[in-house]
Amino acid sequence: QKAEKYIEAATCFEKYAAEFPNESRSVDAIYNAAVAYFEAKQVVKALETQRTIIAKYPKHELAPKAAYAIGDMFRQTAAYGDASTWYEFLVQRYPDHKLAGNALRYAAIFRKTLGQYKQAIANLNAYLRKYPKEPEAPRVDLDIVFILEKQEQWPQVVNAVTAHLKKYQGEPASVRLQALNKRGIALKQQRKSKEALQAFQETVDVFRALEDRFKQDLDMPAISAVAESHFNLGEVNLQAARQIKLEGKTDAIVKKAVGDKLTIMGKVKSTYEQVIAYGHPGWVIAASTQLGLAYQDLADAIENTPVPASLRNFPEAEDTYRQEMAERSTQIREQALINYRRALETARRDRWFNDYSEKAERAIAQLDLEDKSVKEFRLRPTQLSPNGGQPIFLGDK
Repeated sequence: QKAEKYIEAATCFEKYAAEFPNESRSVDAIYNAAVAYFEAKQVVKALETQRTIIAKYPKHELAPKAAYAIGDMFRQTAAYGDASTWYEFLVQRYPDHKLAGNALRYAAIFRKTLGQYKQAIANLNAYLRKYPKEPEAPRVDLDIVFILEKQEQWPQVVNAVTAHLKKYQGEPASVRLQALNKRGIALKQQRKSKEALQAFQETVDVFRALEDRFKQDLDMPAISAVAESHFNLGEVNLQAARQIKLEGKTDAIVKKAVGDKLTIMGKVKSTYEQVIAYGHPGWVIAASTQLGLAYQDLADAIENTPVPASLRNFPEAEDTYRQEMAERSTQIREQALINYRRALETARRDRWFNDYSEKAERAIAQLDLEDKSVKEFRLRPTQLSPNGGQPIFLGDK
């Protein structure tokens, strides 16, 4: 019944336009007829009616609005390619219209969604040329970085971020933090480890330099960027700790190795705990799992430490030493389990499952034979949009 009323209204508008074609409001009547047809779910008729305005009255003030309306109709019916085409048509035909900015943003989003990256970047660059002083300009420019990252064009990402940081020095902290982190990721992908670490450290330093009130205002994508950078700093220490073997020809060498490993473990623990403190579920899971791995690796190393040479000729003393090392390793493994459980509990609570949560689950099954948990159906979070705040973990690649 509601649809019938809209169709009746559309018919009245069309009748008015047909009877008074030269009246100033006849184009308004055609436009309103199209709107009524769309409300009545007669999409094809609505599209045809809007096209009539563009074809017959291309210079009328409603013509660009009709083009935008066609794009919106396609958008609302999930025909994103057609929607993009009409938004782009609006910008090309009526570049100075007030709807051109929104049309460019929509077109860019949909082109990116469809994997049409070249056209998406072209739309974003067109927006930046037309509206260089708009508050959204830094975010729009960052969207180009996201697209280049999606294409794994790592040198271009670095160049784009470098230009971005220079151009938008007064940009919001949330945008700057993401840009800095993306540079670190791109450098790491190019195996430029030293430069990547500098970029990750700069991301963390910029965050730390913010006043508390600005930190509290950061959005989730920015928090994720800082956490990811900090996480990558922790990975360096973790790898260094795992490479230290508690073995040697003399007791002094073994003792020094133990000391070195414990020192680096302190840095590992401190770094990952700071990552956890950001409170981003994905990075809480990742950091907790890696911290659990660090403790597990330390426990294995302690348990397998060679018996000191001074005890090797005394069986009872040798057995006592091994027993002490086993007891110490058991205590350390408890710390590993605490962190693995935190990772898995976070994943279950927030429904955020990824490689790290799976690693934590496997580790718990290995270390805790009494664990009776049943594996659930897991849907992994994915980065649906550049500002979605759902990180793609390095371990997932």
